[in-house]
Amino acid sequence: MTTTPTGKRGSADSRTTHFFIIAYTPYGFMHHRSQRIADRLCAMGFPVTYVEFTYGFRAFLAGENSHFLRELLRSIGLHLRACFPVRGVRSLRSNVRSHAAGTVRVVSLPLVIPTNRFNSSILERMNSRVYRLVLDRTVLGSAGSGMRTVAIIDHPLWGCVLRRGDFDSLFYDCIDDISLYARSASLERFGGYEQRLMNLSDGAFVTAQKLEDHLRSLNLGKPIIRIPNGVDVEWFRRRSGEEGCPKDLEQLPRPRVGYIGTIADWIDFSLIERTARAFPEVSFVFIGPLDSSRRHRDLASRPNIRWLGRKPYESVPLYVQGCDVCWIPFAAGRITENTNPIKLFEYFSLGKPVVATGLPEILPFAAGGVVYAGTNAQEICEALRAALAEQSAELPARRLSVARDHSWDGLVQKIVDVTTSTEIRRA
Repeated sequence: MTTTPTGKRGSADSRTTHFFIIAYTPYGFMHHRSQRIADRLCAMGFPVTYVEFTYGFRAFLAGENSHFLRELLRSIGLHLRACFPVRGVRSLRSNVRSHAAGTVRVVSLPLVIPTNRFNSSILERMNSRVYRLVLDRTVLGSAGSGMRTVAIIDHPLWGCVLRRGDFDSLFYDCIDDISLYARSASLERFGGYEQRLMNLSDGAFVTAQKLEDHLRSLNLGKPIIRIPNGVDVEWFRRRSGEEGCPKDLEQLPRPRVGYIGTIADWIDFSLIERTARAFPEVSFVFIGPLDSSRRHRDLASRPNIRWLGRKPYESVPLYVQGCDVCWIPFAAGRITENTNPIKLFEYFSLGKPVVATGLPEILPFAAGGVVYAGTNAQEICEALRAALAEQSAELPARRLSVARDHSWDGLVQKIVDVTTSTEIRRA
């Protein structure tokens, strides 16, 4: 049986349980929660299938035309099969990719027209048929005879695709407010998806208190377990010391204040501009993918703001290590109020001072003295001034202790304990 990086062995159920991680984020795009759970389960000896949405249109916009055309042709074929079932077609191609901890079978969903943009019930039914086709012919039944199947699903859309009995156990991993997926016109429909998914589930995991409160308000009597986000502390620390500071970061003058993550609507660009204006001697560094091309303009308001692009996850610890202060400049709002940021624990794993917007999931750490928080530009500037002046030898160790308390090893073991519990298994 495969051992985890900490030397612990997977449970006895690893020989009889197959996990299906059905996730919003493609396996190879970013190292988010779902990928981390899949990797850790695989390291514990469990067979894992990762079902991912395909960002084909993004590939087209990025100039990867051949990839887009392949995905488009595949999608057209699947839509035709969904509308006009053809007998004798029993299998669909899926990708199988390897990673350091073992082998994760990756099934890529086809391109579909995003229903949250058009608020169309017709498109909803079409997409559901296509996803159901992939599920029936590529996912269900792939675990092997005698294997118990457990699905962990992080997107509410699957509430209109799945049926009772598709998996032996099903858990909704509620990691964001549904407004992250749905525009205002489709928010009510996505709420219906989530309700159906909860009806089908054996329970739910949540990352934030407000998400827990929301699911409990549905009054379904399902177990709801708090599993916050985490970090692979030992890997992060080891990797941060394997190479020197990346050249594109090293050439920027110190002190450096860094943000590493997706740059999208939840970032407070006005706050960034005002803070950078107040600290002209500081280099404000942004690393990560942009959700749209206009973000270049948002990050070009001051000469001391630099965007270094998206980096491989293997180099993220090097960039965190090369920053003097890390920050989380989130805008206040419905999405961020429900966010338990992974990057916070990544910053903590290297003991870095952190400046952050005072959101609900941040405030307990601010109260504990390990985060400098503020609710407006003036308070953020005061927090940044204090973080840059930090001389404490105790605070880095306290932050590291928090990171260790949020190790993926322990968090995923809790997921295993819950999902393999005989008390929760469906009769």
